[in-house]
Amino acid sequence: MAVKLCTCCRNLPCELFQADHDRQGITGGPEIYLPPLYDLYRRAAEGCALCKIWTADPNVRYIPEIHLQSALLRLRRSTIAPHMSLTAYIGADTIFVVYFARIPPPWSEFAKC
Repeated sequence: MAVKLCTCCRNLPCELFQADHDRQGITGGPEIYLPPLYDLYRRAAEGCALCKIWTADPNVRYIPEIHLQSALLRLRRSTIAPHMSLTAYIGADTIFVVYFARIPPPWSEFAKC
């Protein structure tokens, strides 16, 4: 059974998960923009598997409602543990951190990226 992804998640650049950025930490690495959090909630409700993960437990207690509705999220490797996590921000505020694991060789050779 195929995993359902929205257009935004389907178009995430492979570069975001490449091992070259595992040690970037505070210096950078790729950064992409995601739709506002409320849009991710809608996409999760429509069945996008990745949006469901991203919206599972956001830290939005102190974020103004207008920002949740309209501010784009910046997604990049986490400062702490960049080899296994991504962090989304609105401004300087952390909204969520998600962890990932890579498929080990030789199975990773079948991946698209």
